[in-house]
Amino acid sequence: MARLSGKDREILDEALISAFRHYNALKRMVRFQLDENLEEIADKSTLNQVVFNLSNWAEAENKLRWLIEGAYKENPHNQKLQYFYKTIFPKYFPVKQSIISEKQKNALVDILE
Repeated sequence: MARLSGKDREILDEALISAFRHYNALKRMVRFQLDENLEEIADKSTLNQVVFNLSNWAEAENKLRWLIEGAYKENPHNQKLQYFYKTIFPKYFPVKQSIISEKQKNALVDILE
């Protein structure tokens, strides 16, 4: 079970807040990417508090990897989330090497959208 350092947790929470600026956007990501109900995980409060409670829950439930991967999948163009995913995430979770480059993947996503 991965446990982020306090500083890395702070960076993760800031990235999640940056990527999902509204409660409903975060709720949607949690539902689609984690198949969970955000309201059952964290009481509706300030976005900062909800994100803090969500990341605490994910760590306690051993779902931190899926939270981070799901958030990145939902909003891969957010700079703070990109930074966390590409620089901090690999320190805690092995990242599978892709057979296509990030540039190729982004081009494919653009085509499919």
